[in-house]
Amino acid sequence: MYNVLIFCGGTGGAALQTGINQIFGQNSLKVDVVINAYDNGKSTGACRKLFDYTILGPSDLRKNQLIQYKNRYSEEMKVKDSYHEKLYELFRLRITADDYIDYYHKGKNILQNVNFLDSEKKNYLIQLLEFFFFENKEKEVWRAGVDEISFIDFSLSNIFYTSCAVLNENKLSFAGNKMAGILGIENNVHLISHIPLTLSAHTESGEIIDDEAKIVSWNNEDNKIVSVFLKDKNGNEVIPSVDEGSLPDEEKVRDLVCKADMIIFSSGTQWSSLIPTYMHKNFKELIASSNAMKYLVMNNIEDKDMLGVSSDDIYGIIEKYFDLTDVKVLLNQNANPLMRKKEQIVNWIYTDLGKGCIHDSEKLVDTIFMDFFKENLYVNNVIYDLDGTLWNGRGSKLEIGVGIENLNLFEGIILSGNSCEHIQSVLLKHRNKNSRAIQVFCDYGNTVFFSNCPTDIENLCDQYQVEEELIDELNKFPKYRGKVNLRGGVVITIKPLYERESELAFIREYLLNWGDRYRAYAAGFTSIDIMRKNYNKAAMINKIVKLMNWDRHDIVFVGNELNEGSEMEIKKTGIRTYNVRDVFECNVFLKIRNRISGKEAVN
Repeated sequence: MYNVLIFCGGTGGAALQTGINQIFGQNSLKVDVVINAYDNGKSTGACRKLFDYTILGPSDLRKNQLIQYKNRYSEEMKVKDSYHEKLYELFRLRITADDYIDYYHKGKNILQNVNFLDSEKKNYLIQLLEFFFFENKEKEVWRAGVDEISFIDFSLSNIFYTSCAVLNENKLSFAGNKMAGILGIENNVHLISHIPLTLSAHTESGEIIDDEAKIVSWNNEDNKIVSVFLKDKNGNEVIPSVDEGSLPDEEKVRDLVCKADMIIFSSGTQWSSLIPTYMHKNFKELIASSNAMKYLVMNNIEDKDMLGVSSDDIYGIIEKYFDLTDVKVLLNQNANPLMRKKEQIVNWIYTDLGKGCIHDSEKLVDTIFMDFFKENLYVNNVIYDLDGTLWNGRGSKLEIGVGIENLNLFEGIILSGNSCEHIQSVLLKHRNKNSRAIQVFCDYGNTVFFSNCPTDIENLCDQYQVEEELIDELNKFPKYRGKVNLRGGVVITIKPLYERESELAFIREYLLNWGDRYRAYAAGFTSIDIMRKNYNKAAMINKIVKLMNWDRHDIVFVGNELNEGSEMEIKKTGIRTYNVRDVFECNVFLKIRNRISGKEAVN
């Protein structure tokens, strides 16, 4: 499964996350989000101040979890007054009250009248509300400082996250996990560090802006912000390291970066939301060490924290925090003129990403994945492996479901080491009866049939037939008796074998008695295949190309054993290859290829 890592703020990554969900659904990609949670405005700032800045700001965590929730339950939320719609609205609820007493009673009344949550969840949220407002609820002792808060347009769920964090060693990450459980989602939102700091900034005139809320709304083209810095509650400047303060069992950002296939630096407010993440110790080195494809999404309009700052200028600022040499910058041709300057940008994609302030979700994600797969999307002829690529019948229920989707998405031919019987069974059971007939080359390519005429089976050539004497000799071994089968005249399969490694070594040693004519390979999960020395998928793909009269520059072979396994030799044929690790990655390739069919490649 491809691992996509998004660095973003509160809502800047919404278009990315929504677009990925719209195109690929919930099952084929693992998407993780990294934020910094130094936000300090409105109700978030009040929550942090009430607890003496011992916690990070909950709002960006909440916003991203609600984006994930909305994507996860988009269909369910279409039903008016459904459970999922009501829960979503509860976590989005903002209440205005005259004072703290009024807010508490309004909030408690709302929670007490919630009839869609089970009693355990409802009572827990009430407890979090009471903890926020009371030092001692039984004795009606209000929390010191709560009377100083202005409860105008105040987020109710920020109170949930805040109280949950304070009750659990001031760890906002714990609150994220707990709230994800209530929302019924996987928590894929991670903190760049866990040290409760606040954000300040320097301007061109030397003025210091003392909190994040003012930075967000600075809106001063004549006295631009030139840098930001973090400080603790005592006013000391601090530069934390990536993952600093994380719990031992928490998934680390450095591990997410290490295993990422794609890293996306989202659009958003740069000084207030994104650069505070980039400025962490070790961040520059961490990003440089990643082999992932990297993309930076430029805003469509100027944000208030960077009024009058062009896309070229933003590129120069970000370049101070990490190397952008191998990062592609996405520029919207419909953006504000200042936000589509590219004189200083090294690698860029300039295309239609929608109109208005916010990127078009699907256009944005299409563009990124079109570049990710590159020319493999635009060839006319695609050859797919079956098991482990299009299909995994031994996988989980989820893998089988995605495999069924793959079998009904793909166009092209199948070249597989599997038997006719196996492939026919899979296609008959899972491929839509109305789908176009496909040609299948099985037994590593020599046995050929069409899916609509499964009994009409032919051999592509006769030069790789195995000797019957070898089959007779293998059957003389008691441990193989009844397990030796000949497929298509070209493959001897021995199965099931449960000590396969030792048996493979034994068979390879035995085949030395037959000169240099045969090779043995591990196949499937419990099989060993024996074939002529020069018979393999690579040999047969050349014959298939000749049979089809295809231009070999207009072909891609998609398989899961190109880097290690039965398909490695295909790379030497000069035919383009693309390795997928499982049915999930094949599913992403199929979906994006089908979406861009007929479109020109991104330059």
